[in-house]
Amino acid sequence: MTKALYIQIIFIFTVFFSFLLLIYFLFYKREKNIQKYATMQVIGEVVKHSYLSSVLAALPVVEYVVDGERYQKRFSYSTFEETTSKKAKADVFDIKFIRSPYHVLDLKNIFPIGSKMTVWCNPQKPKQGFVERYPGHDRILRLHIIIFGTVYILLIVIVTFFYVM
Repeated sequence: MTKALYIQIIFIFTVFFSFLLLIYFLFYKREKNIQKYATMQVIGEVVKHSYLSSVLAALPVVEYVVDGERYQKRFSYSTFEETTSKKAKADVFDIKFIRSPYHVLDLKNIFPIGSKMTVWCNPQKPKQGFVERYPGHDRILRLHIIIFGTVYILLIVIVTFFYVM
């Protein structure tokens, strides 16, 4: 491998992973800001259910009013897991939605249309917030940043190893 080819490969890896990491970092920062600044508590009402897919869940969509403006926010989970374990806990307020044949969370019946739910929002930006509890999206994004950063470093080491050989 020539030095020019080595530099081009390193440059391409660096640009690609820098762009990827920047995007993930911006999403991560947004999530941390939502978590930090969503300090205003508002009571909202479930107006409909949003289906992620026909087999996953019917997540309640809550409408709330701040300063005369109506906003809608969906109750969400950080991850969706399917298991066959009898010991799997199925807690509606957990950040993971666990689906098993033994524990079924029927969110449509738990949060019917018209039921009241708490929305936490940013007083300066009421559209930013979460329903009932923060779903933990920052943890997933942080994990992705670590994985992509590690893959980048490993690729640089591998390319450098082949360049030296």
